[in-house]
Amino acid sequence: MKAVLVTCGLSDAKLSGKLAGLMSSCLVDRIILVRKHPLKGGKIVNVNPPVWIARSRILFEMWRFFLVLFYGYRHRVELFVGIQAQMHGSVAVLVAALLGAKSALWLIGSDLLIHSRHSVFAPIIRYSIRRSDTVFVMGDYSRQLVKEVCGRICRVFVLQVVCKQGPMHRVDLPDKKWDLLFAGNLVDVKDPLAAISIFSRVHDVIPTARFCMIGEGYLMDEIVKHIKCRGLQACVDVLGQVSEPLNYIGASRLLIIPSKSEGLPSVLIEASKLGVPVVASLVGEITNLSQESSGIIGAASGNTDSFVEPSLRLLLNENVYHRASDSILEFGISHCRKWSIENQKVVWEKAII
Repeated sequence: MKAVLVTCGLSDAKLSGKLAGLMSSCLVDRIILVRKHPLKGGKIVNVNPPVWIARSRILFEMWRFFLVLFYGYRHRVELFVGIQAQMHGSVAVLVAALLGAKSALWLIGSDLLIHSRHSVFAPIIRYSIRRSDTVFVMGDYSRQLVKEVCGRICRVFVLQVVCKQGPMHRVDLPDKKWDLLFAGNLVDVKDPLAAISIFSRVHDVIPTARFCMIGEGYLMDEIVKHIKCRGLQACVDVLGQVSEPLNYIGASRLLIIPSKSEGLPSVLIEASKLGVPVVASLVGEITNLSQESSGIIGAASGNTDSFVEPSLRLLLNENVYHRASDSILEFGISHCRKWSIENQKVVWEKAII
């Protein structure tokens, strides 16, 4: 039985899905989790900073490095895991090297598409990816990027979030409250301002259309300003962070993902489980998924027209909509069967052994 140390950010829901297989492994007796907030779990040992340290990026990074080093040495940790290469992953790889332990990186889309190419930390990130004993990616597209960006081809495994095994069903069209939904962080890489432009164009054609935005971020004030400038206040609901996002996805006819960078968005998988078609930027793993289901329609990031045309086609033709809904629901069922806790555990254990 081995101790594993994990450092990361992420929401509780996303992190639970990423660690589910690791927590179920009989090879692991405890998971030391170093992050700003605690996470509930049978094998989790939470290491969290005081509030005053968590509020400062510099203090938190200093605190994290020394705590990862201290707990790694004290508990004789054999595997250090960083989820997201920038900062989290680099710390895991560095401390593992200092203590003579193994390291693993779980890369997200922006690690490969942005941070390893354009960030000031790009050389450190690329070195961390090459130096890590194991690299996890979200799909075959990301695996190819690892080879192109870092020249690495060995011990790169596809690992995805465990899908919650729940009922998969559709909400009937007459019961849908919104026509378009944006669900994600209100930050530049997710391009929520593009979502406003897309809805405005759809609204010009369908005056009764309604739009919902859920999520928080530093672009909130600018989004509200854009909505007012376009006179869309009466038909756009900006709801911020919500406790049950599935309810909002199910109550929407279409999900739009205009991101500039993505790995495999969890919101896309949630939409597929509810039979909600998705129009998404052709970035990251979406590039391949758009070929697997007619309910996942690829569009060019930053090109409003490429989002508006398929959105209108789906919203104005119920037959087309139902075919897309059937297709993405089938995809969701297949994906959740593939990424069960047991199957995720098998991949995690490749890094442990």
